[in-house]
Amino acid sequence: MNTPGARATTLTPAAGMLRAILVGGFIAGLLDIIYAIAVWGARGASPARVLQGVASGLIGREAAVAGGMSTAILGLVAHFVIMFGAAAVFCFASLRFPFLVRRWLFSAVVFGCLMYLAMNYVIVPLSAASGKPPSGINILIALLPHLVVVGPPIAWAARHAAMASGRLAPSFAARRSL
Repeated sequence: MNTPGARATTLTPAAGMLRAILVGGFIAGLLDIIYAIAVWGARGASPARVLQGVASGLIGREAAVAGGMSTAILGLVAHFVIMFGAAAVFCFASLRFPFLVRRWLFSAVVFGCLMYLAMNYVIVPLSAASGKPPSGINILIALLPHLVVVGPPIAWAARHAAMASGRLAPSFAARRSL
């Protein structure tokens, strides 16, 4: 019997997936952009310039800088589109490969590494920014957020969606958190 204020404990698989994509993508996107603004801010870049750097992948570096605040907003939107896309990839992969949510923390680190490789060795070089992959200490600076603030929130959200929809038994989840 449902009482006012009671929360449903199960979600349909579709609702759970959408929720995981939105929550995981938003948390990962927010933490990642905060990290980028902090790291590049320490090097003298303004938050708007960091976001214009993201937009440069779509419109090129010169156009991104010349576009002012509108291209910074474009960069922010593009950043979150990428994060929601990454969350969707992980969530849909977890339907096919349930171990991704059973061993969510390990999967998060592997997914973070794969995201780093895809972004820095495929997507950015093919984009309008046509940047070179990081080298030296910049590899660590670019890899770290993918391992810590991108992969884990996405995998965590997918895991909770799997538990809420009944795809992952809560008792199994409690025994095997890693």
